[in-house]
Amino acid sequence: MIDVIDRIGGRHWCRRMVLATALLAVGLLRAAPAVTTAYALKLWTVEDRLPGSPVVGLAQAEDGYLWLATHVQLIRFNGVEFYDVPVPVAVREKTGELAGVFCGQAQGVWVYGENGVARYLTGEWQVWSAAALPGTVGNILGMVETPDGVIRAVAERGLLEAVTAADDVTTQFVVKRCPVPPDDRATLGAVTGAASDQSGSIWMTAWNGLVEYRDGRFDDQSMRLPDFLVEAADGVHAGRSGRLWVYGPNGVAYREKNIWTPIGFPENAGMATVMLEVSDGGLWIGNPTGMFRWEAGRWERIEEQDTPGSLSVNTLIEDRDGTIWAACDGGLLRIRKKSVGTLVAEGRATAGTAYALRRMADDSVWVGYKGRAVRLTGKEGRLLQTLYLDADVPVSALLQDTAGRVWMGTLGGGLFMYRDGALTLVTQSDYSMPVVHTVYTLFEDAALGILAGTPQGLMRVSVSGELETAVVYGS
Repeated sequence: MIDVIDRIGGRHWCRRMVLATALLAVGLLRAAPAVTTAYALKLWTVEDRLPGSPVVGLAQAEDGYLWLATHVQLIRFNGVEFYDVPVPVAVREKTGELAGVFCGQAQGVWVYGENGVARYLTGEWQVWSAAALPGTVGNILGMVETPDGVIRAVAERGLLEAVTAADDVTTQFVVKRCPVPPDDRATLGAVTGAASDQSGSIWMTAWNGLVEYRDGRFDDQSMRLPDFLVEAADGVHAGRSGRLWVYGPNGVAYREKNIWTPIGFPENAGMATVMLEVSDGGLWIGNPTGMFRWEAGRWERIEEQDTPGSLSVNTLIEDRDGTIWAACDGGLLRIRKKSVGTLVAEGRATAGTAYALRRMADDSVWVGYKGRAVRLTGKEGRLLQTLYLDADVPVSALLQDTAGRVWMGTLGGGLFMYRDGALTLVTQSDYSMPVVHTVYTLFEDAALGILAGTPQGLMRVSVSGELETAVVYGS
């Protein structure tokens, strides 16, 4: 049985390591099938240098940055640090209190409030007031973009369609007022939400109906929602799977192949306020009481005690890596999926306590023990290789870099590199500093190369193959 722990300890000495390779018969190994899914949650609050809260809007730009909006701020996040972009008072006077942020194919970062829309581009601000446009459109509710790159602001009485010049900078908004249908199929003039699907249609919820906007016009055959689904539609979401989701006081429902299916909502959980279908097909719901996930016909609550702060959710997005981000009253929340399984192997090579675990690009797994490191197949648990030490020091960190080299850090034995059947101790470029005997973690950075976390601080492996102090952010 492999027991993975994160205990740090060990004696400080450096010994030569001896390499041996061994193969074990497949019949002696077995992999336990039990695997469970869990989520790792990380919350950034003002105590973590988040410039402000509540976070009411969240979007990812084409360059990968996350953009956050509070009621008065625009914030950029690179995964480590926050950068506050001042929003001039003159902009907020026209937009009102900020309610969200939007990034699309067009240049710049967009923010909106109930009174207008603004764009931040190359350090400059442009702002459009809804009141200055012809006709009455009501409050701004959000922004959507169709696959052709056209951005539209969603308002209570229709759409504000952006008409952008060839320079992709000069923009004017044209009002597309949503017509009132001839009967009671939808009480328009009170649009509550909108979403753009993959085919280019924009779907808007308007009390008990859905209205489609496509090819420059609204469909006058507006769709009334069955009463058993939602008595009043509060919002709509177009999923990647092609499903069209709506939510309201009676719960949640989706349309697939023109068939509506209700899925309800957890008891005593309040009403859904934001919705997101993610790449694995699951549905995430956020509201003032927290977050919920629907998958395989059942609801799961993401318990608030899993993370400090308030989980009152205002926006949900999924980034390009499949990580889910939530804009919350308490701050910015990151949600990552993790699979927890048990790998069982019979034989002396995998006996004892494991100190390090690393999955490789070929799906094999390296496991570090006292005095050895073993490589197993990721699914069957079949033993592929064993690297032996001549000293009983734990292998505490493992890494296979893009060049195929395997790096092994130990608690007391130093750092080693294995390649083409040869194992090499990594020496230091400067022995005036304390000798690095212990390595806690290893990481490969595209710019800095191999990085090692040690008691002496962050170290890197130089071009000449020696350990030296890593210089990060120029200091």
